[in-house]
Amino acid sequence: MAGERTRPWRQVAVLGVILVGLWSLVLFTGPGKMFSSERLKPRLGLDLVGGTTLTLIARTPDGKPPSGSSLEQARRIIENRVNGLGVAEPEVVTEGDSNIKVSVAGTGGDAIKQVGQPAQLKFRKVVGGVPITANAPAPPTAGPDQPTLDQVKAKLGPAWPVAEALKTPDEGAAKAAELAPFGTLTPKEVAVLPATAQLNVPTVTCRQLDERPPGSIDRADVQVVACDGQFKYLLDVAKVVGTDVAGASDTYDQGWEVILKFTGSGQDKWTNLTREAYDNGAMNQVAIVLDNRVVSAPRIQGVINGDARITGSFSRSQAAELANQLKYGALPLSFEQGEANSISATLGTEQLRAGLLAAGIGMLLVVVYALFYYRLLGTVILGSLVISALLTYAALVLLGRQIGFTLTLAGIAGFIVSLGVAADSFVIYFERLKDEIHEGRSPRSAVDRAWIRARRTIISANVVTIGAAVVLYVVSVGAVKGFAFALGLATILDLLVVFLFRHPMMTMLANLRAFLSPRVSGLGRVLRSAGPAKGFLAKLYRGEANLDIVGRRRVWYAISLAIVVIAALSFTFRGFHLGIEFKGGNSFQVPASSAANIDTARNAVTDAGAVVVSAQRVGGTSPTYLVRTAPLTADRTLAVKNAVASTLHLSPDLVSDNRVSAAWGSQITQAALWGLVIFLALVIGYLVVRFEWRMAVAAILALIFDLIVAAAVYSLVGFEVSPSTVIGMLTILGFALYDVVVVFDKVQENTARVTAGTRQTYAEAANLAVNQTLMRSINTSVIALLPVAGMLFIGVGLLGAGTLKDLALVLFVGMATAVFSSILLATPITVDLKYGDRKIRLHDERIRAKRATTAPATG
Repeated sequence: MAGERTRPWRQVAVLGVILVGLWSLVLFTGPGKMFSSERLKPRLGLDLVGGTTLTLIARTPDGKPPSGSSLEQARRIIENRVNGLGVAEPEVVTEGDSNIKVSVAGTGGDAIKQVGQPAQLKFRKVVGGVPITANAPAPPTAGPDQPTLDQVKAKLGPAWPVAEALKTPDEGAAKAAELAPFGTLTPKEVAVLPATAQLNVPTVTCRQLDERPPGSIDRADVQVVACDGQFKYLLDVAKVVGTDVAGASDTYDQGWEVILKFTGSGQDKWTNLTREAYDNGAMNQVAIVLDNRVVSAPRIQGVINGDARITGSFSRSQAAELANQLKYGALPLSFEQGEANSISATLGTEQLRAGLLAAGIGMLLVVVYALFYYRLLGTVILGSLVISALLTYAALVLLGRQIGFTLTLAGIAGFIVSLGVAADSFVIYFERLKDEIHEGRSPRSAVDRAWIRARRTIISANVVTIGAAVVLYVVSVGAVKGFAFALGLATILDLLVVFLFRHPMMTMLANLRAFLSPRVSGLGRVLRSAGPAKGFLAKLYRGEANLDIVGRRRVWYAISLAIVVIAALSFTFRGFHLGIEFKGGNSFQVPASSAANIDTARNAVTDAGAVVVSAQRVGGTSPTYLVRTAPLTADRTLAVKNAVASTLHLSPDLVSDNRVSAAWGSQITQAALWGLVIFLALVIGYLVVRFEWRMAVAAILALIFDLIVAAAVYSLVGFEVSPSTVIGMLTILGFALYDVVVVFDKVQENTARVTAGTRQTYAEAANLAVNQTLMRSINTSVIALLPVAGMLFIGVGLLGAGTLKDLALVLFVGMATAVFSSILLATPITVDLKYGDRKIRLHDERIRAKRATTAPATG
């Protein structure tokens, strides 16, 4: 017995050793001095400190993911390019099976937005050229995604025959008015025009040519047209390509220039090409073409048998940039820019403050609710959350040092959501404790018995959450990985706290006199009376409400069907308000000031040549203006950013910008769908093993209903759908299943021996289980919703847009819906499926027949 009494202290001591060990590593190892911020601070993501991130999506001709070796080779080349730009402490990593992510902290990161260009390097003899008109207008962007030449001809109308008849650029200049419709073409439409039309038509501008899709002039066996900022050139077939270049370097000799070295076979090709150019008279130029542009077109003064020397009016940085492009130009893969995001230090600080405030509010709400409802026992939740916070923070610091884990705003959101998970496990334990006392056990003996019965449910429910986090982490890309990692880490640490602190503390509290006090302990009505509860609230508290939930299942089915029909109609006729991540586009965020209001911010972006889609004021104490535009190229994005900063008298570093391709949202959605399939498959397998296949089917139907309702709310209200919203849907599944497992655990317990001579039908036993867990389900849902509500309040009130709001909104809607489905759908569906079991059906028929024969005698 003495050993039993000391065991709780042993468990708490083990937890103490773990805490001391982790914090010793934090304090006595790592950079900086002990207790310095450098040593104590976790590694923060760029969205919290400011910086630039670039996500590149690899594209292969067959549409399949690239090989690992090709992706790694491309990563090394891009890393060399980034290092060549001279930015501070860049990080270049692969992400998933097709992405490369580039991150640069602080200011000056805009330079990296060019590194993912396909950089198909080719050397072409100049066939002809014409000076270009300066200050050409920005080309239009609205047009077909994959235009054909016939479509372009139809759009041009009578201007096309005029262009087709042109022999020289001079003839085109004389007919510029008739050729004006060419100026209305998008870069994609210009790309399908014949090279002669691109050269001879003066209203085809170099801005249209420069912004053609990557790969538009990749074919080496045809003549092409490209510009260098001064001339529009007609270029011959490519005789030398990027793989023929062995190296490039910048040097100074009466001016900055670039020296090219070739491979063995490349040297022969280069010699022959220079001979052709030298023999070409006045057109003795070779154009060095990188992607769609001419980076240099040096004149060839003689046949070159050695290295190539590129001269021009280069500054030191221009020469270094050109050498860098030539040295690392030949990527093994083509890349599309999925997302380019620059966060100013001011916005990063604001997001960090908002995230920490949301975490604080979430924790405060959980603690206040726990102390109000559970009183003395609520202090166990408070202690658990404090210990979990200490463990989590130490783990974050150490993981940042060892594996480079960075805490992002999405990660903070994951920890906030985990507060509800941590509190839920206590609710399950506490409600089991009430059951044991209600069944006649003393409070002290009930503690251990309740732990034995609650432990299985707690483990099952947390395994579900961890499973959801693992699936999210494996299939997701971008910031969502941080959310999934944080949620999974916090849930694992919560399990540690449950076993080493929460249960031992309950055992020790059971020996206190206050534990036996209805007023102090939080056990309330359970301790006051062992008789039947009086009043609906008292019955609900005791699990004796006797609501006929299963018996009225047809009503719940009808309501659910009506909701699904409304959702289907909304999906069909209203659709969804998709964010720029799914349509492609840009956003610019500037701080509010005396020089900037919503109109000046919108006009500044418009005047810079961008098509404004929307403009809004977001945030609370530190408001900003968020302006969204139609898609812009990387160059145009930087130009608009600088123009906006100049117009509003701001440093460009204070303007946050985000450029997203539609492919990025598509990739995230595809990952989410795969995650949904994988998660549902795992759920079915888990529930079949843990319960049975009928419960698995019922749970899946309830989960699908939750997703439909959450999606319907977004469709009906018109909330914007972002990638965080899509991934949040997966998180809903984990929480909804958590609620279902809590109910099913009691259903299984009540119905385990239902056919062994009991006087209840299966439906009655299941209905009793739902009533007994009703308060449990309500409490777990409320306490899980509280931190999400805090996150939603801060996300909307302080930030107005972004990760916190998007995740919190979808989680709040989905978790609220899960209360309905876990109570009113999952168990009733299980009952109907169970009646397919002949043994259960015959048992219930015998019970009903017996009641029918005994009814007159007792009436």
